[in-house]
Amino acid sequence: MHPNDSPLYYLANFQFVLAFIAARYDDLLESPEQALIQQFQALPRDAQALLVRLIMRSRDVFIENTLNYVEISALRPALQALHTVGFIEQNTEIGLEDVFCLCKKADILKAFSAAGLSAKQSKAEMQAMLSHRHPESKTLEDWKLDGVCAVRLLVRPTVDTFRLLFFGNLYQDWSEFVITDLGHLRYESIVIPETSRGFTNRTDLDTCLQLHELRICLEAGEPVHELFQRLPSDTSSVSPAVASRVAKFVFQLGQAAERGKDWLLAKTIYQACGYKGSRHRLLRVHEQLSDWPAAFALAQDILLAPSSEDEHQATRRALPRLARKLKQPVPITPELIQAATDSLNLNEAPTVCVEVSVAQSISRDNRQVHYVENTLFSSLFGLVFWDAIFAPSPGAFFHPFQSGPADLFHPDFAARREGELAAGFESLTSDDLAERLTTRWQSKFGLQNPFVFWQQLDEVLINHAVSCIPQESLRIIFTRMLADLKNHRSGFPDLIVFDTLEQRYELIEVKAPNDRVQDNQARWMDYFLRHDIPCRVVHVSWPT
Repeated sequence: MHPNDSPLYYLANFQFVLAFIAARYDDLLESPEQALIQQFQALPRDAQALLVRLIMRSRDVFIENTLNYVEISALRPALQALHTVGFIEQNTEIGLEDVFCLCKKADILKAFSAAGLSAKQSKAEMQAMLSHRHPESKTLEDWKLDGVCAVRLLVRPTVDTFRLLFFGNLYQDWSEFVITDLGHLRYESIVIPETSRGFTNRTDLDTCLQLHELRICLEAGEPVHELFQRLPSDTSSVSPAVASRVAKFVFQLGQAAERGKDWLLAKTIYQACGYKGSRHRLLRVHEQLSDWPAAFALAQDILLAPSSEDEHQATRRALPRLARKLKQPVPITPELIQAATDSLNLNEAPTVCVEVSVAQSISRDNRQVHYVENTLFSSLFGLVFWDAIFAPSPGAFFHPFQSGPADLFHPDFAARREGELAAGFESLTSDDLAERLTTRWQSKFGLQNPFVFWQQLDEVLINHAVSCIPQESLRIIFTRMLADLKNHRSGFPDLIVFDTLEQRYELIEVKAPNDRVQDNQARWMDYFLRHDIPCRVVHVSWPT
């Protein structure tokens, strides 16, 4: 429902969510959650609308006389109805922090007139001045803020559980409905059967809720060792997707321990972590602890079975220095192929980004240069494999606000969509590839896709790419992307040059003074050169 069609659009959206959850997750809901749904449905319409309004706010404490909504005709009866069923607490006690968040500066000056505050002070300065004197919580009346009372929302944890069930995460919120209704975001239409769910058991759900709380505590600066001890003790019964979330958070704890230079704690955490990249971080921690034998042994283990190209490259770089520490022969490891380099002197300093300046400098009538970086090949991938990305694989889609499948970065993504991916690769050999991609670009324009950059892509660029890039080159590039979709979407050269007369192309990485080729860029260029894909690095300078 579009927000302009009804002032109660938000209530209709929330009712849709509750019905959606009840239909799909009834077996996962505990008694308080089932009771909330039943009690909500029995409330008068004004009380339902008011509760949803409060839920959509970022805070849980409100001043009653600020709750003015034109579509809610009887505020006080609605508040009383919510208080009766235990959804809110009226005339709640609040601390000084909430006083300063909720109340106007003039009211605070009046309430604390004896404290020596000055109107010239900011509210933050006033709060700092009073905080040590007033650690207590009181009603607004007791705070000498006459004529108003505070209301506290009590059902946020349960509603967050509903939000997690619906979205499968807690970084999306109820605003998704509004921005979608307004057309700011558009999603591919996918039929989602009631059997398709983001969580299969209550343990999955509770583990994700626990991780969310721990993440909030980590961001608040709580000690890393305490959070590590509070991790879920047994993840043997959770799904692989949730186990991956746990491993990622453990990895983040290890990074936090490193930032705090607690190397022993970081070592303990990384040894317990199976997240991709944790072994290389453990290697670096061994180095910080000057445990060269452990670091050297781990480096050799990684090179025997690297979890990713990134881990392999970083470890290969570390191995010689570790060998020297132990006075061991420096192992000979294969080097990446280096792209050819050129120099370009601009007549003046770039007025826009250096990549655009280079593109303008080397463009000719039949030499079209586009600043594409990671956008072109990623977008072409998204268009070619659209049907594979949005294939209704079991568990891939379970709510209408997904920009891509839930298993996009899982190891078995490709295996689950073998047929659709094969069809995509087959389409690269068709004579009408440009027409197919242009038609898809037109018909799908603006829909959320984890690979397509709509504003950086147009019909001209699509036609140049298809006419100048051999189909075999596209197949080679897309094959590497599929090997690691999360990491191989980036690292592409800045510019692509199309020779429209001879129907050739070239990739150029632009480097300003003091800039260097990044690791992921070096890996892509090594891959390009091993497969006869033309690329080079251009080092740019200009008068100072």
